[in-house]
Amino acid sequence: MLISHSRVRRLFPLLYSRFFQLIAFVLSVYFFYNAYRNHTEKQWIDPECLCKDQDGNEYDFCYHLPENGKKGKRFACDYVKDVKRLGLLPDYPTIDLTKSHVPEPIFVTAFSENHWDEAKRLIALIRQHWRQQKVIIYDLGITSSTAAEINGFCNVELRKFPFDVYPQYVRQLAEYRWKPIVIAETLKEFGAIWYMDSSITWRKQNLSHVYDLLNCRSKVGFEKTPLPSIAERDSRENTTIHESGWTLDVWDDNLKACRKSAYMFHGWTGHGIYPATSHHLYEWIPTNFDEIIKPKAKMYEAGFVYAVRTKDTVERIMRWYVLCALEDNCMAPRGIPGISLGCQWGASKFSDYANCHRYDQSVANLLAANGFNNIMMRAFFLLALISVATALKCYKDNSGDEHHSGNEREVSCSCGDYCIKYYAQAASVKAATWDCGCATPAGMKVNMCTKEGKSTYGSNPVLEVNCCSGDLCNGSSTAKFSFITAFVSFFLYMIAK
Repeated sequence: MLISHSRVRRLFPLLYSRFFQLIAFVLSVYFFYNAYRNHTEKQWIDPECLCKDQDGNEYDFCYHLPENGKKGKRFACDYVKDVKRLGLLPDYPTIDLTKSHVPEPIFVTAFSENHWDEAKRLIALIRQHWRQQKVIIYDLGITSSTAAEINGFCNVELRKFPFDVYPQYVRQLAEYRWKPIVIAETLKEFGAIWYMDSSITWRKQNLSHVYDLLNCRSKVGFEKTPLPSIAERDSRENTTIHESGWTLDVWDDNLKACRKSAYMFHGWTGHGIYPATSHHLYEWIPTNFDEIIKPKAKMYEAGFVYAVRTKDTVERIMRWYVLCALEDNCMAPRGIPGISLGCQWGASKFSDYANCHRYDQSVANLLAANGFNNIMMRAFFLLALISVATALKCYKDNSGDEHHSGNEREVSCSCGDYCIKYYAQAASVKAATWDCGCATPAGMKVNMCTKEGKSTYGSNPVLEVNCCSGDLCNGSSTAKFSFITAFVSFFLYMIAK
């Protein structure tokens, strides 16, 4: 039944009084003003951080520490086109895991010719566990014969990394700037990926427990549960044995909390973020120094990652990960002492800077720690869950003194847990060699190192043997040291004598 206008006026006379009309007008103005102010405040960008694309769209190119907004230096506006092409700006869609489950992931790796042998093992193991799994390989510099062999594999796509699109220094493979670009490009295309260095060894195929840590978002939401206080997180860290890897209780706790990042690391390096990160990186990506030196701020391997292209992955990690790779002095600062992969460890592997820098690994871990309140580490250690092994990485080199020749290279060891350095000296003759502490000549396993430490033999000539544990630990001339090369050098000297 319709009510006439006159009847409404008789029933509700106050609605037609001038006083209430004035109140309604004021409230309308107030609400419209606040809506406008909120809109403009969200869009406002500090002029020191402002960059524009060719269409005049504005973007904030300063990283802001999530907990307090502290900003780093602005990344060059020249890279707007690159991050836009990679889908890392706010106007490109992301995956909402509160409304859907994780997409089927693609397996991705990248390598140059000197890593082809271990890459063949990786591909064979992927085929053993997942016969139809699509694999994308980025060519970082392989021969035509290797490319022809790869192109003969089923469900394997070989892509040439587009070095020509990026600054010249991206070609410096040992600075690892190419890695975040590979991850960003494939995430944009496929939505979910497993990125793995060629040294990764898969042993089991069931990955459902990893996916469950993100699929929980469709049930309980993301970051909806209360965040434990700093004191509670510190206490938990001090009572958790991380070296033992994954347990069902830890996994269950993380499933209930559902605060897991959609950018997951898996293998702990054995030390914290702070010791292996150049202080110059903090100019671009500021952090909370009270928290980053604690044991909960562990550094994880950047060469083995499961990632889904969610909003938190893009905004908290990938955008800045790629920008730091493209910026000349961010991921790999130039002319700075301590920019070396080899670390000189102090008393603490969490709070003492070790005069080293891990390039992409330092950047990715710092962003993840900042973006997820230093709590992402506890559940990322999933080696026991999916049973993946990463080969130890050591420096391989020969030199006429105790310092690297300048042609040192990173190698993945076929066995063993130690890197080694030999140094021989007799009068003015010097020779040094760096390699893995274990070798398999003719299929026979030979361990030159069984524990960490330094041993000295003889006086003139003198032979020093240094064994150390941890990736690239033999990178420094003062670090704790291919057995055959050192022995031959020493033997030739004795003959000459």
